[in-house]
Amino acid sequence: MRKHSFTLIGILIPLILFSQIKQTELQEQLEKIENSLSSKKAEYQKVCLDYEEARKKTAESKLEYETTKDNYQRGSNNVDLIPAEEMVKLLNKYKSADQAYKNAQESEERLKIAKTKLFNDIKELEKQKKNIKIDILKNKADKFDEELTKPIWTEGYGESVLDEDKTIKECKRLALEYARRDAMDKGGKVLIEAVTEIKDFQITRDELKSKAKVQIIEQDNSGDYGKVKQEIVGNVMKFSVKVRVKLQSATKYNPYRAQIAEMKGERISSGSYIDAEDSYLEDNIEGPLPDMTFVPIPGGSFMMGSNDGDSREKPVHRVTIKPFKMQTTEVTQAQWKAVMGNNPSHFKGYNLPVEKVSWNDCQKFIRKLNQLDPGKGYRLPTEAEWEYACRAGTTTKYYSGNNESDLKRVAWYVGNSGIKTHPVGSKEPNTWGLYDTHGNVYEWCEDWYYNSYNGAPTDGRAWTSSSGSSRVPRGGCWSNYQNGCRSAARRGFVPDYRNNDTGFRLARSL
Repeated sequence: MRKHSFTLIGILIPLILFSQIKQTELQEQLEKIENSLSSKKAEYQKVCLDYEEARKKTAESKLEYETTKDNYQRGSNNVDLIPAEEMVKLLNKYKSADQAYKNAQESEERLKIAKTKLFNDIKELEKQKKNIKIDILKNKADKFDEELTKPIWTEGYGESVLDEDKTIKECKRLALEYARRDAMDKGGKVLIEAVTEIKDFQITRDELKSKAKVQIIEQDNSGDYGKVKQEIVGNVMKFSVKVRVKLQSATKYNPYRAQIAEMKGERISSGSYIDAEDSYLEDNIEGPLPDMTFVPIPGGSFMMGSNDGDSREKPVHRVTIKPFKMQTTEVTQAQWKAVMGNNPSHFKGYNLPVEKVSWNDCQKFIRKLNQLDPGKGYRLPTEAEWEYACRAGTTTKYYSGNNESDLKRVAWYVGNSGIKTHPVGSKEPNTWGLYDTHGNVYEWCEDWYYNSYNGAPTDGRAWTSSSGSSRVPRGGCWSNYQNGCRSAARRGFVPDYRNNDTGFRLARSL
């Protein structure tokens, strides 16, 4: 058995050396491209300055040309009153200004062409740089793959196992692949057909965190472990990796107890690639964000509030709503990151709802989104719009009915969430096409919070206040019991409240 292992190692050593050579070549290519980029960018900056000066000169030359032209034409119209010598001077000035204007236009055009060419050169070099960075990350990940295939044979048993060092390498590979995911996103490529498998690893939880630099989200005492669970949503792949770990036990006769460390995040492995010109999520996008869709909400009237709830939901009153558009899902972490460049969420995942965002944070997101995608009028829904859209014409506790079994079909709440958020749109929608208005995360509304509906607007406007201290979140969340997820249930949070149970969805006026 050992002889066999030496044979495999003998085969693998050249592969590892080849990987190291390839890595060096890629680094050299990257350095050359970065040097070219630096030179091109410096040249581009100079050309941009020259171009702006040329534009100013063209504008000045045009003004001089038009002035001398007008003077000459006025002189021509009064040739009997102007001496011939003066007319010759006017003509020469006009011709000179005309030639200067033409020269300035030609110079501006040459610089414009040079500027455009340099811009395209830089764009191409940036693309090459991103692709090489992707290759470097892929090569590193493949190197870990090669090292992981080397068997270490257990004395006397002939059984292949993996040691602690290999566990760390596998975890590092996952971290590298996460980085490659980001690189590919920016580089304009889409990964398809990716699979992997986690082996039987033994390592302490602290080592896994400190050495592998991989965050352990939660532990599971089931003792089960195995293949990576993968989920593909659009073109985003998410992974869930279960790794067996050894934790010190207080028991004298049982020095170790096996548990499962679960790592979650975006996942990449060897697979097929397809090119995408600009973005890896270009298809089926409304606006600049991944998978952001809105549905029209028809205008109408409804009875807002509930006599079954507490005083916050009373008095029940009729509200008339104008037609508007509502986002079909809660804002995802991918959408938030596309606009803000960060992800504050506790439960990580591109297609999970963004959370740990305050009402004030949402306003910053909306302002920036409206700058990126002007004319759409993105905003938070008013509280009345939110309840009206959630109910979708129903008068029951939930849009699916009155019983907890009805809630389970449409919501992630304390009874089925596993104390965490879940991918948006994974439960049944209401009749207007809205998902997760019950549970998953609370959703911020525009309104200030009042402890009853006395004096509330009846036309769907947001309830304003000159002295309010809290804003309204709606819908309940993954940690709520069924009563807190009702269509009429309401609460008030301070505007800077951030927690892993609170997110939002967008609305748009028509």
